[in-house]
Amino acid sequence: MGRPLNSHTAPVNAVAFHPDGQTLASGADDRAIMLWTLPTALPGNAEGAFTLAFSPRSPFLVAGTALGVASVWTLKDPFRPRLLTTNTAKPSPTEAETGPAIALSPDGRILAGGNKLTVGLWKATDLPHLTPLGKPLTGHTATLQAVRFSPDGHTLASLDQRGTMRLWDVTDPRHATPLSSPLPGQPETNNALAFSPDGRTLATANRLHHIRLWNVTDPTHPRHGQVLKGHTDMVSSLAFTPDGQTLVSGGHDGKARLWDVANPDNPKALGKPLTGHAGDVLTVAVSKDAHLLATGGRDTVVQLWDITDRAHPTYVDRSLTGHRDPVSALAFSPDGRSLASGSLEGSVWLWHLDSRDNKHRICNTTRNALTRDAWQQHLTGLAFAPPCT
Repeated sequence: MGRPLNSHTAPVNAVAFHPDGQTLASGADDRAIMLWTLPTALPGNAEGAFTLAFSPRSPFLVAGTALGVASVWTLKDPFRPRLLTTNTAKPSPTEAETGPAIALSPDGRILAGGNKLTVGLWKATDLPHLTPLGKPLTGHTATLQAVRFSPDGHTLASLDQRGTMRLWDVTDPRHATPLSSPLPGQPETNNALAFSPDGRTLATANRLHHIRLWNVTDPTHPRHGQVLKGHTDMVSSLAFTPDGQTLVSGGHDGKARLWDVANPDNPKALGKPLTGHAGDVLTVAVSKDAHLLATGGRDTVVQLWDITDRAHPTYVDRSLTGHRDPVSALAFSPDGRSLASGSLEGSVWLWHLDSRDNKHRICNTTRNALTRDAWQQHLTGLAFAPPCT
């Protein structure tokens, strides 16, 4: 199951699980004790997890699934998440048929969902309950592929499988209106999109291996911008860094790329492509502090990259493994301490990236039971330095 844990430099002679099953401790002849964080499996089955979104208002995670019904978990205790929806193809009265493509507005008050040919808007201030806002938005002629809010929450972009993109004014979500004529995708057939943090640029990716930057300063008259070329197969995912200076793309050529888009009129590739996945890169996500990039692949693996130096990203020796099917969705929590990953087979996992959280949890559970005598018995020769002080 997954890759071996191999940081010890001498034979391992003792292992033990934390009572909650989320942390494994190992001791070896190198006189080191290692704590290995295991992911928290979210209960339920989010079949075909297509998109993941953390609520910025409250400790909830929402998934758009192939069932067409949004799955909602409460993460008040991130180590013991609870499923608040039924995860069935037939929604209960409190559930909404959002479709697999979802997005939460920046303030977390509205959820948008692309379900078949229509875009729906729901009030999301009382999750898991979703209250419809106005009538579904119509006009697409193919199944919705993605929806994204602008950073100010006033504009919604929707993209269908034929590559047609539409922009909507959702300032009043009960009376949303189209902002411009549909932007046709042919012959490019767009299949991913992302807003820049300042809302002036919209990036779309297409199956001809290209990325196009749109100037949407005036969303009623979006203008074609520069085209980024470098991938050798379909581009499947896009994400801007929080400062808007860099765009990250993942493609079916097995690579992730970083692009300098500080000046959208003169974008440039940054450094070498990031390789390591054995197959397509299906999804990318950037942490809120812009230091960490996560990539998910058809090889079922999540890889982490340090992008503090954008021109020289480095692989973090910490592949996250265990999904049985391709990793189709990623999202960092607002505080950056957790990463959610979703897979096509329906599993959603929460990875705890901050070791301080694990130490706090272990110390609370053990109540600092590692006495001086126990230390000397098991760690002979090492100065007494209990971790829970």
